[in-house]
Amino acid sequence: MSGGGSNSVPSSVDMVASQKNADLVNKQWADYQTRFQPQEAKLINEVNGNGGLQTTLLPQALAQASTDNSNVFNSEKNQQNRNLSRYGQAMNDEQRQQQGTQFGIAESAGAANANNTTIQTDQDMKNTVMSGGLGAASGAV
Repeated sequence: MSGGGSNSVPSSVDMVASQKNADLVNKQWADYQTRFQPQEAKLINEVNGNGGLQTTLLPQALAQASTDNSNVFNSEKNQQNRNLSRYGQAMNDEQRQQQGTQFGIAESAGAANANNTTIQTDQDMKNTVMSGGLGAASGAV
């Protein structure tokens, strides 16, 4: 009996097929190691921040969030002052100090929220990449 049944000795055809299958698997493994594994290692290294806890982009993202937050509050403060001047009003020193305090508290809360959101987004991206969901990490949903 040829065909390699459960009680038969494998024929030479079966051995040739097995060898071709083994060669194919070895070639696929070598292809993976030369083409894909370096890219995976690079991606994992970027996600883990060279072994650290942060990606390489997190410090830049935090700095940008802080800058954006400050710009928003400065713009709002200036807009509020322009609105008052349109009506011919101006704040006295006490009112300016109170406005500064209110905007300072709101800006601090906004900065904390922006930083926390940036850090959480970074962590989500790392988790997505490490679990194989590259499409979601790049923004494609």
